[in-house]
Amino acid sequence: MMKKVLLHGLFQIADDHSEVILEHVCLSRLGMMSSKEMISAIHECKRKGVRAFLAVDCLLIDEKWDEICKALDELELVIGHVAAIRVLDIGVLQLIRERFPKKKIHLLLEHGPLNFEGLIFWKQHLGDCLERLVLSTQITKEQLEKYVSDPRMRDLQLEILVFGPLMMSYTSRSLLGLAGGDEQIVEIKSLESFDLEISVIQNRHGSFIFHKRPLSIEHLLPDLLKEKLYLRYDYRLFYKDKMNFTEGLFMENSTGKIFDKLKNNLLRTGNGENYLGEVVQVEKGCYIAVLLKSFVFKLSVGDEIEYALPTGERISTKVNEIRNSRAHPVTDASYQDLVLLKYHSKITARSIVYKL
Repeated sequence: MMKKVLLHGLFQIADDHSEVILEHVCLSRLGMMSSKEMISAIHECKRKGVRAFLAVDCLLIDEKWDEICKALDELELVIGHVAAIRVLDIGVLQLIRERFPKKKIHLLLEHGPLNFEGLIFWKQHLGDCLERLVLSTQITKEQLEKYVSDPRMRDLQLEILVFGPLMMSYTSRSLLGLAGGDEQIVEIKSLESFDLEISVIQNRHGSFIFHKRPLSIEHLLPDLLKEKLYLRYDYRLFYKDKMNFTEGLFMENSTGKIFDKLKNNLLRTGNGENYLGEVVQVEKGCYIAVLLKSFVFKLSVGDEIEYALPTGERISTKVNEIRNSRAHPVTDASYQDLVLLKYHSKITARSIVYKL
């Protein structure tokens, strides 16, 4: 078992660190080190006998190509002291192989493949330059045991995250607004349950969606399995001494509660039902805002409608008044209209509306 940590800002090496991942602000998706800091950190790792890995794990868009090449130029004299380069993007992988053909590669497979044949493909394609496969957090315990025991993986290092932020999605797009260099962090709460939330981080490399709880699975790994794996500990983003953890998909291949809306049949538009639309906002004591999404049915004064709440409760009522988005009275409304209906204390956002 090898213990590995990630450092992307203040650089310190503890006595039990056998490997360290270094993250440059232009090369790594959550990196904070400048080229000067990175060079100093690489020399410090060499002095202490700790294996240093350079993370080049961002999804690279064409507009950022020159930027990443410039950063690699600045580090070229010290990359020889780096044990391996960790790569996610296939285009970046090709760039690294062309510029540093003798450098060992750690291939990050967090977005897939999730099958054994995919791992074998990369092993055969990269050959001797591939030192390690970094496995996805979406694989199960049974899959992991299969991978470790297969003789075709005997000469290849396998790594897994055992503690750290559980990333659910990463895109190079700026989901929180205009792109820029400043990091933004927001928490998004579920409209169905206020104790469910996700964290979204946006920076120069794109947007990252994390589960609200850090992953923690080391206690689930048998000792024999630990001895055959490289275990990664990622202490970024979570600073609380006491917190709840998640085991992700490790023990069973099922989604967490954060995806309840996807699995909740009560919130799906059923086939053959008189689906009208969805409640998008409720202003207490004032109105219920409904976005009409039906191509077939329109809503008129005098209609009977039914609200299907996320909890499963159904509430029927008669439409005595319809107002448009400017609060002007109208007699009917149809597809893509936003209408304001009479307030009801039990109706919540994300309720589905049907015509009776």
